[in-house]
Amino acid sequence: MSFSKELYLTQLDIMAIIKRLKREFANENGYMDKAGFRWIQQILRHECRSNIKQTLHGDDFSLSIEKTQTPYYPPAYDTIGDFLEEPTGDLVATFSSGQSTTYETWEDRYMEVYNNALMDWLKMYNLHAKLLSHDGFIDERFWDALIEESLSDLDWLERFRKLKFSMFTLQLVQM
Repeated sequence: MSFSKELYLTQLDIMAIIKRLKREFANENGYMDKAGFRWIQQILRHECRSNIKQTLHGDDFSLSIEKTQTPYYPPAYDTIGDFLEEPTGDLVATFSSGQSTTYETWEDRYMEVYNNALMDWLKMYNLHAKLLSHDGFIDERFWDALIEESLSDLDWLERFRKLKFSMFTLQLVQM
């Protein structure tokens, strides 16, 4: 008789992992925030600001992006959220009438940073393999628990957005 791995992963196991993540969520100097800070640090070092130009063509607005040579100026941002609203320099299709494209912001890209940091955090504590289901994906119950316990990517983003940019620059000195 063979048993699937799902039988061994109980709701109690998932909640134990969620409890650890809650402690991480409460820690403004934790692994997840440091991953976000390192990511912003890379942007500030290697990227320049972009200007958005909007043009009306009949009934349709189109956008164009102009990369500048102007570096980002950290004192201009009160919160991390203010910085995350900046355009990355990439356009994305909207598939809607009236505006065929919109610009991507750093906030849009943060979701990938969060997901990578979460997977790294799980691996760091040897929790990743425990959460894998028989099909090789993270057990759905874990994702459901993240949402239920207000630890989803959007919850982390909202918390990260509220951090003062001055705290970020302080973190850079300590890293």
